[in-house]
Amino acid sequence: MSNGYSIFTRARMGLDIKVWLTMLVVAVICATVFGFKVFNKNHCAPFGILIKGFTTGKSNSYYVSETITLSPDKSNAREIVWDFGDGTTQIEGDSAKHSFLREGTYNITATAYGGCIASEIVTIAQLNTQQINTAPLMMLDPISGPDTPHTGESVKYYSAVKANSYEWTVVNSPNFSTQKDSLATYKFLIGGTQYIQLKLDNDPKKIYRKTINVLQKVNKGSYIIPVVPVYIPPSVKIPENTTTVNKEPANKEPANTNIPVTSTPAVKTPKIYFIPDQEFQSMLELVVQGKQDVQSFNQFLCSGTDATKLLANGKEWSTVTQFCQTIRGNKKIIIKSVSSKRDDKKCVTILYVEYKKKGLF
Repeated sequence: MSNGYSIFTRARMGLDIKVWLTMLVVAVICATVFGFKVFNKNHCAPFGILIKGFTTGKSNSYYVSETITLSPDKSNAREIVWDFGDGTTQIEGDSAKHSFLREGTYNITATAYGGCIASEIVTIAQLNTQQINTAPLMMLDPISGPDTPHTGESVKYYSAVKANSYEWTVVNSPNFSTQKDSLATYKFLIGGTQYIQLKLDNDPKKIYRKTINVLQKVNKGSYIIPVVPVYIPPSVKIPENTTTVNKEPANKEPANTNIPVTSTPAVKTPKIYFIPDQEFQSMLELVVQGKQDVQSFNQFLCSGTDATKLLANGKEWSTVTQFCQTIRGNKKIIIKSVSSKRDDKKCVTILYVEYKKKGLF
């Protein structure tokens, strides 16, 4: 009579002992994998989103095309994927910068490593510069000051309009602190377009803006525009005709055989602007994001992007054009630093770039 076990068949409960051993091994492996996942499960604490930018005066309300900076309010939130809610490409990083191009309400979400999600709703409004609505003030310029200041120089802007309160801001550069006097003083370190804004009496209807172009200050003689040689053709003389049948009258005035000399106009050489290495790094970061192309570098490179050499990570030689084509739109590229080698005319001869790819050590 069978009792479920036989020393002759080496079976237990109708199953061969090898089957039992196989099942035991599989069970041990599954338990090990499950325990490993439980032990290494990523736990993340809830976090919020900090937003910095030029506001409309209302909570979480900003202007169209103005840059806002996003970051978590806790340092343990890392490897965040940012979704801006406007259909643009997501960005990965511990912080992010973004500009909304249309009015509306957008839900910004941040997904941190471990699965924690934070969100903030922002309202984007169009900035409308209002005209002064009283007749005596219509002839006054609400903001007075230089239109083309140079970097490193202290420049002053003032308002001739009398008001109870003044609020000066640089719209696209939230790093500048707000000034609250009829006179505002700024020192710009990087060239480019800036927007000086003045709000009077804390009234949203009394907002005025002045657009300025900050020029990079270059030491005299640091860059010399090469002189293009002008070709002047030699004077052309009509050869004497020795076989003339009818002789010209002796009293006839001789023909003027000298053709006036004309010169080819000199070709204007494009002006080259000097920018610091930090600005080159910012431009390359925009190329990575797909927001800037290689042509924008030409105004800062004497030899152009095709001829200016670039050394990446100390071993990868290329040109600025080739490097930009390689990194454009590749969100896995992180530009760590940029430095330049310049000649005695301050022209960039080599750009040194240090970068890394996300996920690689």
